[in-house]
Amino acid sequence: MQSTVNISKARSLAEDTLSPARLTHVFGVTETIGELCRIYGLYEVSSDLTCAALLHDITKEKPLEAQLHLCKEYGIILRTEDLSCPKMLHSYTAAVFAAREFKLDAEFCDAIRYHTTGRAGMSLYEKLLFLADYIEKNRTWPSCKAVRRYFYRNLKGAEGPEEKLLALDRAVLFGLNATLNELIESDQFIHRDTVDARNDLLREKNRLKKENRF
Repeated sequence: MQSTVNISKARSLAEDTLSPARLTHVFGVTETIGELCRIYGLYEVSSDLTCAALLHDITKEKPLEAQLHLCKEYGIILRTEDLSCPKMLHSYTAAVFAAREFKLDAEFCDAIRYHTTGRAGMSLYEKLLFLADYIEKNRTWPSCKAVRRYFYRNLKGAEGPEEKLLALDRAVLFGLNATLNELIESDQFIHRDTVDARNDLLREKNRLKKENRF
């Protein structure tokens, strides 16, 4: 089925809403998600994932008070750990915004919702946006550079679809570990979803290692 999302509208909204620095990042994520769609043969949903990439940070620069107001308006029920990690609230509000204003399907809105924290049982689309957000070319943090190198190094040796998906899982786990290390070193709260995402992928890694497949 051909996508009906309005990419031009999403791009224009990002340009009108975000600061130059944030916009540069968003366009970097958009470019990277396009590359990942080609790598994984996701041509039928590339427009939907492109729209998700353009909108994933659309509420990022709103202050906390505005984020909380949007959460109330959108009916988002916040948990204790959500309030302890206010920097990730934009992923919740951006996901609902994308659903309401762009009629983006739930599976792509979920990719927006979990692009910051991840979660247990991440879908392929969620992993791709999480990774694209981490490794887009404008990210200059050492951890981002390390995850970028790690992904493409693993991908280079992937010979088929299964090995390409394994390279993705490895990179997402590598990124989650890097995120957790940074949060611990800076004495910040860690969201439960991030821990659950890491442990879920680690369990899968250990299962595959027993089969000599990881």
